[in-house]
Amino acid sequence: MKNLKKIIAIIFLLIGFTVVSQENSQTEIAIINQNLIDYKLTASISQSQTNSAIITQIGNQNYNQNTIIANQSFIQVYQNGHFNSTDIYRVEAEVNEFILQNGNGNTIHEMSIGNYNIIENQYIQNGDNNRITSFGSNTISENLKIQINGNNASVIVINR
Repeated sequence: MKNLKKIIAIIFLLIGFTVVSQENSQTEIAIINQNLIDYKLTASISQSQTNSAIITQIGNQNYNQNTIIANQSFIQVYQNGHFNSTDIYRVEAEVNEFILQNGNGNTIHEMSIGNYNIIENQYIQNGDNNRITSFGSNTISENLKIQINGNNASVIVINR
């Protein structure tokens, strides 16, 4: 009986979770229409809230490791499916990104250090096992928009 109580206590510790909610005063509108393939993100960021992230996950085993060091940033990640991941590390002046992953096993890896550009990127993955990898940033990649429709596709962007 004591072992059963210990096992139950361990299970509760492993399953335990914390939910943190923060009221956000900024206005954001995300319209996702899969039939028309029309994606839109509009954000008006007030001076009092300069760094924001909205992450929506529907499915199992989705992962986000996003580190953004910027004077102002707004990132929105929408993951619909299983085993999707984002791994972003950016040091820029301003970062505004919209990421949509519809499907399973999609990944985005992005790294940029110290170019201090204003980034307005949009990444859309519709399908399974798609990969987007981006290194660095420059004036060409400040408004990068990549959309993958299908399965098992890869896009690698190297900026110098």
